[in-house]
Amino acid sequence: MDRMKLTKEAKKIKEKLLDYVNDIIVRQNGLDPIANFETFNVESASRRTLKELLAEFQTISEDIKIS
Repeated sequence: MDRMKLTKEAKKIKEKLLDYVNDIIVRQNGLDPIANFETFNVESASRRTLKELLAEFQTISEDIKIS
């Protein structure tokens, strides 16, 4: 039961993170070229962080499945 709850919570967090990435992409595409250039580093850092978080959640999910 706890395993299912953790898996559901991880899925909810993953979906929320993917929604954040989508928001970042939509916002970035809506800006003018100069603004895109100025926010590039922030957007890249956000994507890197999301990638690391998703990898961590994947590891946790696999650990939960094994136990």
